[in-house]
Amino acid sequence: NSQARKSPNRPPADKVLDNLIYNYIPTFSGKTSKSFELVYLFS
Repeated sequence: NSQARKSPNRPPADKVLDNLIYNYIPTFSGKTSKSFELVYLFS
């Protein structure tokens, strides 16, 4: 078992919610194949 999972340390819930990927707007990367692709750009 992973030692990290046994740790009782957890980030505050508000920090977790603020950093979810769903809070960022994806950018359409252009038609590169038959599938639909969005990318997340972080600066």
